[in-house]
Amino acid sequence: SSFDPLLWSAAAFVENPDIVYDVHQEFIESGAQVITTNNYAVVPTILEAADYAHKFQEFTQLAGRLAKAAQQDAGNTVQVAGCIPPLKSTYRPDLVENSNQAITTYSKIIEWLFDDVDVFLCESMSSITEAKLALMALKGVNKPVWLSFIVDDLNPTKLLSGEPVEFLGQEFTDFSIQAMMFNCAQPASITQALSMLSFSGLKGGYANAFKKLDDSWNHQARKLRDLDTSITQRRYLEDVKQWIHHGATIVGGCCGIGPDYIKLLADDLT
Repeated sequence: SSFDPLLWSAAAFVENPDIVYDVHQEFIESGAQVITTNNYAVVPTILEAADYAHKFQEFTQLAGRLAKAAQQDAGNTVQVAGCIPPLKSTYRPDLVENSNQAITTYSKIIEWLFDDVDVFLCESMSSITEAKLALMALKGVNKPVWLSFIVDDLNPTKLLSGEPVEFLGQEFTDFSIQAMMFNCAQPASITQALSMLSFSGLKGGYANAFKKLDDSWNHQARKLRDLDTSITQRRYLEDVKQWIHHGATIVGGCCGIGPDYIKLLADDLT
């Protein structure tokens, strides 16, 4: 089946939803203890641009059901994390809407995923504002909340918004957050960010295998990011051990980190 760089992982829902179930299963068989619902790109702006705006609810609910099915078929040995994604575009703090509209959209995603997930994962957040919008929608929702930020590969002491990592621990005291993490940055960037994070809850990370993010990146241009071939499975394992050294207890993989990487982590760390 064809891969649409704009729809990204949501392209599977259009032509072949079974692939999503199969991928979940493959990660579980590799030793993953948490799988994430495949609705990262199921947000109104991306769906509208791809002419699937009318599928927002259907695709979100399908993402939840497929993850739940994989969990149940694995004997309920894993947790399902419900994805709460950026609403406009990844890596673009300038596009974050500080509005009730964002909270309304998030509330729909939460409602549609609720029955099928064990924890909600606000991931790839590029600014404190973006994170707070997601967390406001989750207020009063009776499931654990994990929060994960992207740091700047060119300066991992900061979020993509330029806000310093060291302030994150005290920014969210009004919210109930079980875990704070970093994702979708290079492994070494996450090591540096974790070393600066003071947070009383669980800490973690899941990196990508992409080359460093440059300033001109635009997801809407339908281009794919280049892989960094130096991020081998062995090297990834060494980076993850550095995260654990800095207090991480939740570790995994983002874009480009496949089941073979997770298998190595699971075999070595458990």
